[in-house]
Amino acid sequence: LPHIQQPLLQVFLSCCQKIRSPETLQNAQMTSLFGRMILSCCSIMHSLNVVDIPEFFQESINVWFEQFVSLLQWSAPPLESDLDDQPGQIEQIRTAVLNIWTLYADKYQEDFEPLVATCIEKAWTFLVNTPADQEKYDRAVAAGVSFLSSAAQTAWSKGNPFSQDNVIEAICEKIVLPNILLRESDLELFQDNPADFIRRDLEAVDADTRRRSAMDLVRALQKFHSE
Repeated sequence: LPHIQQPLLQVFLSCCQKIRSPETLQNAQMTSLFGRMILSCCSIMHSLNVVDIPEFFQESINVWFEQFVSLLQWSAPPLESDLDDQPGQIEQIRTAVLNIWTLYADKYQEDFEPLVATCIEKAWTFLVNTPADQEKYDRAVAAGVSFLSSAAQTAWSKGNPFSQDNVIEAICEKIVLPNILLRESDLELFQDNPADFIRRDLEAVDADTRRRSAMDLVRALQKFHSE
């Protein structure tokens, strides 16, 4: 493990820097290459932290999360999918980032708490600005809502970021309601294969649906706001 951690961070930081350079962005092949490398680094980082948080990641958490925040906010047309129903690399990267945030909110609250308010704010901004009518964003949106669910049901020592009534109201209006509405593609699926439609949304076998994540968020908010 000690032989992997530092090189992984160095590769990650290098790729994050190079993928934003004008020279790289003008070369679709190079942009895609660095995008795949960033995605791989996120995947490895998640795997190395899934059982316990190594000391190296505790010490370098600010460096990692600074780049995660940047990637979530970054507008990267060369990495976006031209199809409405297929996620591009940037959507996959955002999903990976949000899954890491969820992991830390679930398991490593003490290390994550100094960063949680910023991450909640950035996840919120991402969610309210992401179109609800395009399926290519579904996994990233579901991951973002899942992160808010994990953060909402955690008893943070410095206070619950969701404690104010106006915050709950805004979440319901801006995040929950837009993501439980039926889209045209949902109606088509219901007409063509109603059993699959029910399986995805009610049996919890597919965590990557917007509606399922939105319902989980409501349940998470009820933990400290039963009224």
